[in-house]
Amino acid sequence: MTEAGHRNAVKKVMIPATFDESIGRASQRSSTTELRVVGTPEWEAYLSEVRLGLDSRNAYAFLWVQESEERMQHVLGSGFVVEPTFGTGLTISAEGAIHDWIGAVYLPGVTPAEIFASFNQTDNVSPGHGPAMMKTELLSRDGNKIQFAATSEKKRALSGYAIMANYESVYSWPAPDRWWSMSSSMRMQRFAYDGPLKARRQPAEIQTGYIRRVSCVTRAIEMERGSIIEVRAIVLGRRVPRAIAWLVIPIVRRICRNALLTTLRQTRDVLTA
Repeated sequence: MTEAGHRNAVKKVMIPATFDESIGRASQRSSTTELRVVGTPEWEAYLSEVRLGLDSRNAYAFLWVQESEERMQHVLGSGFVVEPTFGTGLTISAEGAIHDWIGAVYLPGVTPAEIFASFNQTDNVSPGHGPAMMKTELLSRDGNKIQFAATSEKKRALSGYAIMANYESVYSWPAPDRWWSMSSSMRMQRFAYDGPLKARRQPAEIQTGYIRRVSCVTRAIEMERGSIIEVRAIVLGRRVPRAIAWLVIPIVRRICRNALLTTLRQTRDVLTA
């Protein structure tokens, strides 16, 4: 990957549409309480700790999977591993629920530079899962820091929704055989479709979507005549009332795992086709 290629790159973030739709639908079935605006101080503190560890991992293990021989054998053998990053992968606070999951996939015959080129595109339109579409647009570039807009659409015959978000992304190549990037949403807004060609912005205080903020850390390293790509997905969701937490949390855990697994599987299918 040339330096010019690095400068022209824009991080493409794939957020499975099923994640927001499924969790939001499960929460709505359990509660009809109007949603409140979720603040972000604890979310920013959480991400600050993540940023501090981006380069320090090089001292002992660049990837999370390298910390466990069992995980490494599983990835190199069957190709996938997805787990909560810590404990149950769930942190509850007054601001909401932070879901933190991580997964990795082995890509035989693919280099980190090829993965970087595929993940980083400008003004891109890519199909998502089912009737979903992801569109990205470059907003600004400053060295290895990029800002871009992404729109994820989920349309049905007479209705649907779109999530529009602005992201800031930073990336680094600490060595020729490895790179990492971190993309975080700066603003997210959900639109509801009332019918064909009609859309209305929903006020933040009554949005029906579950997701409030998203951050994604991606790492890739060359290994075993191929590469391992690792994705850590961190999501701030709205607060779940304690009365229904026993019902919602297991559903959220299952959706988190399946959404990340789907993203890794789609990545493998595209890059090894």
